[in-house]
Amino acid sequence: MSIHPSAQEPSGLREFLIVGQDTGVGYSLWEVAPAPLDPTKRAVALEELEYDAYDAFGAVHTELAPSARVAVDQLVAALRERSGLDSYGLTPDSQLDSYLDAAPPPVAEPYGRAYSRAATARTTYRVKASSVPGRSRFNVDGLPLRQFSYETRDRVRAAIVNSGLGWPAANVLVNLSPEDIHVTSDSGAGTSGLDLPIAVSLLTAIGHLSSFSLVGVTLIGELGLDGRLRAPSSLGSSMAAASASGATTVIVPPDAVPSVRGLRIITAASLTEAVGLLAAHRHHPEGCAHCGDEAPAHDPCTPQALCPSCRG
Repeated sequence: MSIHPSAQEPSGLREFLIVGQDTGVGYSLWEVAPAPLDPTKRAVALEELEYDAYDAFGAVHTELAPSARVAVDQLVAALRERSGLDSYGLTPDSQLDSYLDAAPPPVAEPYGRAYSRAATARTTYRVKASSVPGRSRFNVDGLPLRQFSYETRDRVRAAIVNSGLGWPAANVLVNLSPEDIHVTSDSGAGTSGLDLPIAVSLLTAIGHLSSFSLVGVTLIGELGLDGRLRAPSSLGSSMAAASASGATTVIVPPDAVPSVRGLRIITAASLTEAVGLLAAHRHHPEGCAHCGDEAPAHDPCTPQALCPSCRG
């Protein structure tokens, strides 16, 4: 594995991340993409790619080159010399879409990570979204019932696109983990209510929202293909599960919202409205002196602890 810092790149060259497997007699190319220029985003991308590559018995390499194709050719040449085989080259199963694409890399680099909280009737979930370089892909791991994966992805993708928020040209992975370690299985009741936190986490990972915007709130809502929010089955049970886990604020659809003691309830009719509420920090407590429509991103201010600006 060759990992080089990208702080000083020669003029005309760009750092490329190459993921694949050295089979000993050839190189199986899985992915090649320009590395993010921002050091933090680059570190996030490398961490995610290295983790995935390791699980699949592959590795991540970096090369400075004028294009993805040249970067891969440089790596293959180095591996050929190391193997001592004149026949060493790309294997037939290599993914060549990015390798053959000579188009310049996009200016926007939607690579990042975000976390949010969600709830079903059984438990609450920690939702992690990460966006890394690569072909446009979208996978969701950890859904209570795996057979709902395709439906969830279709709803979330359509809702984001039809809301005018755009779909990232990146490899997006969303992972859901139950916060209650004693819950080994979930009946799936209210699973569609995970749509909203999945979409919001994804949008935050690609830069539509500040990560501070997701602090202190649990999100519950099913997305329609047009971006409108609908109440999932067992909405009341999902809200109760959120409250039992210590949540104090939820954003939910406006359909017949039940009252849950000790829970501040904020309603949103659509994905764009929910994003607007989060961006304006409307879910922060009343005591937050600088949370308003024009408030910029700031340190988290939660019901448990006001941010430094509010503490004065």
